[in-house]
Amino acid sequence: METTHFTTDNWSQRGEIALDALWGILLGSLALLSCAFLASRVSSTAADLTREVNGRLAAAKGIAVVTASLFSLDRNRHVSAAQITSGSSPRLPNGLRHPLATISSPSGPHPQSDILTLIDLDNRYRGSITTATVSEASIDATVCGLTSRITRGLFKSYLVFTIEGARQIIGDVIPITSTCARLTGTSISGVISAEASIPSRPLIFVPIEREYSIFVDRAATLRLASHTGATILENQPISWNITRMTLQEDHHSHGVRIFKLTVWPTGGREISHFIIPPLTERKVWNEVLP
Repeated sequence: METTHFTTDNWSQRGEIALDALWGILLGSLALLSCAFLASRVSSTAADLTREVNGRLAAAKGIAVVTASLFSLDRNRHVSAAQITSGSSPRLPNGLRHPLATISSPSGPHPQSDILTLIDLDNRYRGSITTATVSEASIDATVCGLTSRITRGLFKSYLVFTIEGARQIIGDVIPITSTCARLTGTSISGVISAEASIPSRPLIFVPIEREYSIFVDRAATLRLASHTGATILENQPISWNITRMTLQEDHHSHGVRIFKLTVWPTGGREISHFIIPPLTERKVWNEVLP
């Protein structure tokens, strides 16, 4: 029977082989851990970069939407200025509750964000009120001098101007001729006026094309809400990935109005933009809304 003799050299060689194998396993594990760590860092960096890019794109769209809305100020300078309301206390400048204050869901205004409210008029149908019967908040009037024949049911509400100020009317307009129409309806309180009663004989008539607010909701979404008085007609998302926005208006002595808009996108620092509404009649909504 063959006998195997183990010498000191044999044990030394076996120990070296085992140690080399152990080091190989250890180095291989370290390499795998390093690769996994680098892959995680690359994935995390890519995700952060994507989040930042999406946030900046959302901020750019938000700036475009607010800029487009402020372009309408010159067309509607006889109604009211841009109304800026804090989301923490959503009240109109006239003291009434803002229509958005009724929204308790996540689609309601963020308390640390501002609300921009505006009125767009359709001056194609501006006319003079030739006769009017007024009783408290109700009105029955004849409007003439229209440059275009007005279509019945085209508008949700109308504006009439008195010496004391403007009133918002909901009701019906029936064309009589190509240049005249009959207005019947009721005055309501809201963005235009805190008072519903008509104080004196109305003089000027013009339809309200759009009454709306732009704001950031509690779910980091920029929204546009259309409303008439206290009734919200729609509340549609415009852009995601915006946590809040603030808007400040600065009146200069020469009549120049400058707005500073600051937008906080998700995954990035705030972006500020200055807006000087130009004298423009340009229709720009279709360029920025989805």
